[in-house]
Amino acid sequence: MRDQAGATPAECIIEDEKDFMDPDVLSMSQSRLTHSEFRHKASLSTPTVPEFGIHYDFLQSRRHLRMCKCSHCNEWFWPDFFRDARIPGFPDLDFMRITASWLSEYPYQEGYMTCPHCGKPPDFGAGYREWVCENPDSTFNRDGFHVSPFDVPRYNTVPYIIEAATKYTRRTDWLN
Repeated sequence: MRDQAGATPAECIIEDEKDFMDPDVLSMSQSRLTHSEFRHKASLSTPTVPEFGIHYDFLQSRRHLRMCKCSHCNEWFWPDFFRDARIPGFPDLDFMRITASWLSEYPYQEGYMTCPHCGKPPDFGAGYREWVCENPDSTFNRDGFHVSPFDVPRYNTVPYIIEAATKYTRRTDWLN
């Protein structure tokens, strides 16, 4: 891989799962754009260590979040599973303690997201979503986008996310 990265010219480089890539290959990849008029580079990954790798790149960018405008109270918020997920009748669940046996104790299939302002379930449809730059006055020359599971709400529902937590050997993999 290292030899290929060092000898292949490129117009565009996409670094997928950047936090798990060989740092030497990453540094060599930049030189592959030397003779390109486009020099497009994109990095994709789930942050693994604060202020390192992809998280560092995000901090060094114009940071965009796909905000949600509540369909009930019109307040804007960024969906947060641990803050906003609910299961009827169980308002104070610690979702970090989810286990397979936990699934039989709670009606997780009825889980839903709430607006942190009014407590009602928001509409996550495209008409209520907008990319908002967190630091529009920054002088960074690149854009970063923080993608949330709720950017695809049809697939990443609260019940799915809860059940998925029981399928991972390591809790950190589920969090990513």
